[in-house]
Amino acid sequence: MASYAIGLIEVVGLLAAVEASDTALKSANVKLLSCEDATGAMFTVKIYGDVGAVNAAISAAAVAAARVGKVVSTLVLPRPAKGIYHLLDMAEEPDIARPPVEQAQPQPEPPVSDVPVPTGLETPKPKAKPGRKKKSGL
Repeated sequence: MASYAIGLIEVVGLLAAVEASDTALKSANVKLLSCEDATGAMFTVKIYGDVGAVNAAISAAAVAAARVGKVVSTLVLPRPAKGIYHLLDMAEEPDIARPPVEQAQPQPEPPVSDVPVPTGLETPKPKAKPGRKKKSGL
């Protein structure tokens, strides 16, 4: 079973929330759950993915959001308990479906009878010119 994580970052201002969301999604293989208006000017960005990806995304998002606004807090919940999903307005554990890895199919070799056999393709050897001899450097 793969280990999933939920990441939260709380910021002041919509611009900081947009910056945090954008940076988190671009920096790692995570998905955005929501960006909620917590209270007045405070916004909470929720993401999910593999534990390592969520850690990297939240760290990068906190740095980026701090440049344009104020970061109030960050949190990464690795392998959250079943009750947490209800708390975060999620029906169940998010499905992080990875596309199947395509296996390279070996190409069949052509039948031997179809392979042309080269004939007469030998390159001629250069002929030595008469009367010219190599001079030795001594």
